[in-house]
Amino acid sequence: MYQIYLYVNQLFNLTLHSMWKWIIHKVTGRCELLRIQYEEQPGAYRTIKTELSVDKSKLRECQALKEKRSEKSLSERIEDVMQAKKIVHEKHPIFRPRFTECMERMTGYSQLTDEIELLRTEKYEEGKHVNQLLDLWKVLKPDEPLEQRFTRQWGDIGFQGADPATDFRGMGLLGFENLRYFSTQHNEIARQTLLHSNHPKYGYSFAIVGINMTELCIRFFKNGALKSHFYNLDKKFPTMTDFHELYCYILIDFDKLWMSEKPNIMQFNEIRKKYEEQLTAELSKPNVKLCLTSEKSNLVVQEC
Repeated sequence: MYQIYLYVNQLFNLTLHSMWKWIIHKVTGRCELLRIQYEEQPGAYRTIKTELSVDKSKLRECQALKEKRSEKSLSERIEDVMQAKKIVHEKHPIFRPRFTECMERMTGYSQLTDEIELLRTEKYEEGKHVNQLLDLWKVLKPDEPLEQRFTRQWGDIGFQGADPATDFRGMGLLGFENLRYFSTQHNEIARQTLLHSNHPKYGYSFAIVGINMTELCIRFFKNGALKSHFYNLDKKFPTMTDFHELYCYILIDFDKLWMSEKPNIMQFNEIRKKYEEQLTAELSKPNVKLCLTSEKSNLVVQEC
């Protein structure tokens, strides 16, 4: 009985939504997609509204916009939508460029999602990646030589055992590459974060927490929580570098919360949950854009 109620309620809401769209269309002479391009601010505001409208549309031409592999180019599919919705370019010259930008941002996010997942499923291979693994030690512990490939020394940078490769199983090469990027591209702050993690009372496992933050990034990426950030970037097609930079932001931000709370390692799940709620609140802002900036030789996290 409850399932029937939910179905009827959903059908009722969809009917009301469709009626409202029809009324507004008749009053303004503009369909929903056209109104969005006129009324919404660029970036996440406009792109998210456009995405919702395309997703809800039953129009075959709108559904075709989401096809990853299509015989038609994006430009041709947009032309099909304009014809189906009777949007004349001469009358509404802003529609095509604005709508195209929204679709490119949506496509860019989808493509990066696929790239991230591909790297996550790729496994660490000793013969292929061992030199990069050894370099990770060198950039984090330049004054302390590594005794051998398999050693408990790896625990000094937060791995669980004598072979760090076993810790990459869950997040694959993505967890490895995130740590490598942070440690090489932001070496000073990475070593400072490592120093925090080795605090005798409030310490945590640097590498394991780093891999944990990779999992958080992937989850937020897949559930769409990161769309506002990426849709607000200057570039329409983000790269893995943009993902790595966001990862660095999140890891530094988590460390900042950890050191302010001064917990013990047994409170990790509690602090992580608190951080997830904090990050979710930040990402819920349509104008959010998270970035790392240099300030008096220190790398700081902030909303841009």
